Amino acid sequence: MFSRPMPEQNRNQDRTRPRAAGVVLVVDDNSINRMVLQEMLQQEHYTVRVAVHGAEAVEVFADEAVDFVLMDVMMPIMDGYEATRIIRSRPEFAGIPVIAMTANAMERDLELAREAGMVCTVTKPVDPAALYRTLVERIVPDPAKPFDAPRDPAEVGSGRRAEPDQAVLPGSLPGIDLEVGLSHLAGKVTAYLGLLRRFPERQGSCVEAIRSCLGRGETAEAIRLAHTLKGVAGSLGAAGLSAAAREVESALKEGRPAEGTIDALEGALALVVRGLESWIAAEQGRALRAVGPADLDRARELVDSLERLLGDNDTAALGALDDLRSLGIPELEGSIAAVYARADNYDFDAALEGVGALRAKLGGVRPAPA
Repeated sequence: MFSRPMPEQNRNQDRTRPRAAGVVLVVDDNSINRMVLQEMLQQEHYTVRVAVHGAEAVEVFADEAVDFVLMDVMMPIMDGYEATRIIRSRPEFAGIPVIAMTANAMERDLELAREAGMVCTVTKPVDPAALYRTLVERIVPDPAKPFDAPRDPAEVGSGRRAEPDQAVLPGSLPGIDLEVGLSHLAGKVTAYLGLLRRFPERQGSCVEAIRSCLGRGETAEAIRLAHTLKGVAGSLGAAGLSAAAREVESALKEGRPAEGTIDALEGALALVVRGLESWIAAEQGRALRAVGPADLDRARELVDSLERLLGDNDTAALGALDDLRSLGIPELEGSIAAVYARADNYDFDAALEGVGALRAKLGGVRPAPA
């Protein structure tokens, strides 16, 4: 599921009116990678569309105006190379830059990207300054679809009103360099904490999945899983885990015995996941307390903010949901989870519909007696 398409009237207006920045299509099968890129791009006022594999990317091109593409190369259903070849086969899309994203920087990977018609490659974990630099070099505003040129990386962050962010990082987490991970989210603490919370659920069973693939003879899929984990771990600041995943990927690609490297990856992943799960449990334990008037006022503010963000198709809605959950109001848990699941799958319309039920639940909560 990708973000909702614009109505035809709005789509045509979007092609003609000036914009702060262009429309970027982010194509990646991993939700954490997509979130990292969205945070980087939305900070610089790009309009972000998403697709979870190459076939969806081709569909988006048929329906929406896109100015450039960040295309992962290793995805299920249709990889980035094939999707780019299809896009490049259509003359009307000839001038739209497609930038490859890969956790590999080997010459063969770069060659495959060039052959498919990609203009250049950015390496995962994506460094914000390197990404902005690439956009300055590669994106040329089209007079037929006017938008401002990307800002020089030296200007990024200057003159922008800082968004309030009262979230606090944990003191430390095993296997994770929090400063490095936060830098990949352009310093947005709330967004980074949301990705950390989701990591155990999204990647915690990765080694088990790799072993299952190998047992079925699906080596290519096992390689893709290791490749994805390598990039995600790097984005979150888990360098040791990323390196362990790289070793598994290399061994499988080269046909070397991989059991020892998979065992090492299993240990590195367990270290990170256990640390995150302990931190999450401690957070939840602190949150479950009596609900006072101040909590309810804050909850109402967050629901109002959530509604605005979902209406704008803004993934910062996930951060608002994380903040709302951290208030520890038991009556809201079911409604929060329902909205979260839809928003995390980029079904913003359905998530917005769930806000009414969330607001109704909140209206029935009574503050604890003094």
